[in-house]
Amino acid sequence: IPVILLLSAQDEDLPVFAFVDIDFNIGIRNIPVIADLSSEFPEEYPEPVVWIKKQRRFIPVEHHLGNTCHAAASVRRDEFIEGKTLPFFIFMVIRHRGISILRKVPFEQQSHSISIKSDFLNYMKWRISYAEVGNDPWAYGLTIPTYSISAAGVNTSTTMYNPDLTAELTKSWEAGLDLVLLKNKLKLNATVYYSRTYNQFFNIDLPASSGYTNTWVNGGRVDNKGIELTARFNQPLGPVKWETYLTWTLNRNEIKELLPYWKNPEDGTVYSLHEIDKGGLSGYKMHLAEGGSMSDIYVNQLAVDEHGAFYVDPQSHTLRTDDYNYVKAGHAAPNYNLAWGNEFSWKGLSLGVQFAFRQGGVVVSNTQAVMDAFGVSQETADARNAGGVMINGALFNAVDYYQTIASNSSFIGSQYVYSATNLRLSELTLGYDIPVQKWQKVIKGLNLSFVAHNPWLIYCKAPFDPEVVANTGTYAQGLDYFMQPSLRTFGFSVKVKF
Repeated sequence: IPVILLLSAQDEDLPVFAFVDIDFNIGIRNIPVIADLSSEFPEEYPEPVVWIKKQRRFIPVEHHLGNTCHAAASVRRDEFIEGKTLPFFIFMVIRHRGISILRKVPFEQQSHSISIKSDFLNYMKWRISYAEVGNDPWAYGLTIPTYSISAAGVNTSTTMYNPDLTAELTKSWEAGLDLVLLKNKLKLNATVYYSRTYNQFFNIDLPASSGYTNTWVNGGRVDNKGIELTARFNQPLGPVKWETYLTWTLNRNEIKELLPYWKNPEDGTVYSLHEIDKGGLSGYKMHLAEGGSMSDIYVNQLAVDEHGAFYVDPQSHTLRTDDYNYVKAGHAAPNYNLAWGNEFSWKGLSLGVQFAFRQGGVVVSNTQAVMDAFGVSQETADARNAGGVMINGALFNAVDYYQTIASNSSFIGSQYVYSATNLRLSELTLGYDIPVQKWQKVIKGLNLSFVAHNPWLIYCKAPFDPEVVANTGTYAQGLDYFMQPSLRTFGFSVKVKF
């Protein structure tokens, strides 16, 4: 139930606004959700309990230099409580020409300001924010030591309860700077962010002698940081209006720790996890390890000798595989992304062109492996025409090579790792503003445009589009397994203004 209360006070030329935003959820349940997160709550609630959920909000701080000064703050906690206390946060805004100072009540107190006039610096704004966001356990009853009763009897569980289980928590910072320069011709924006996630949920397998099969515990820490930079510049080129813009983004994440230590309170057994396999295919898997990232890809490989060359059996003259030895091939995430666009307009005609560049990251193609195994790919045809595949400086029979590294059910992943770097023309638009105002007065504007999305993949070494993904989840990234190819779309757009 959101409630917004607006209070205002006027002091000469300095308006002061105070926003009070009361946002809460009220519901009725037999057991409040917090009972699943804390052992301090009663185990049974004979009567329905009214609960109120407080939502966590971030604390933003902003300051505008130029025409406006803006400062804002909000504080909130995530929790469930009983009673009549209502959660709220206060959001305050103060605006004034020049550089103003956020003032405390009473409002009659005099404010000091400085006027800024500059042809170089037209506007400046800096901002910083801090946020804490929680995530509750995925299932109900993980902290409750008792079983529920239904008409069918007692509902037992093979998962051992954990009274110390707590919510996952992410703490994040973000800071930014906005600049407008050169009489509004150049606009710059820079943002940096950093977050840490604690108390992830880990499922621990327990021995059968414990009477349970598993339990859920907290652990782990993942750090995430990044930079976003944008620049936009407009400059007439004679009668032609021209605007160009550039966007550069970078993100890094690192697994600082997984589960360093957990002691079973029932039998005193100590458990720890320093790496976790998240599964995959026969020659590919996602693997989490301390010091690595959330998108690391591991693949198996061909066997090598003591000199690092591929091992060829001296008796059978065949390559030997090392199916169960997985090595890190790289990460699915890009090193950085870059986008560059240009817009031109002249006498009602407009042209827009946007390029997108992704640098770094690796992908794996199981589709290519299956096609190679059946000898129907272009690569196998080229190998047969060349007399074989070059292995350790000598030609190796093409059929033997491809049937060793690939089949319809398995493949050697290291032979199908590709760079995800690519460059494309991501968007092309051509439009015309038809001067319909000359002929009638009802329609105020009419624009007809041709629009093309992803019309040209300029550079790509992978046998598929690396930007097409088979899975939108956290894992199974960078894998092609008979996905539909990326599409080019062409169309027309008509915009009518009345």
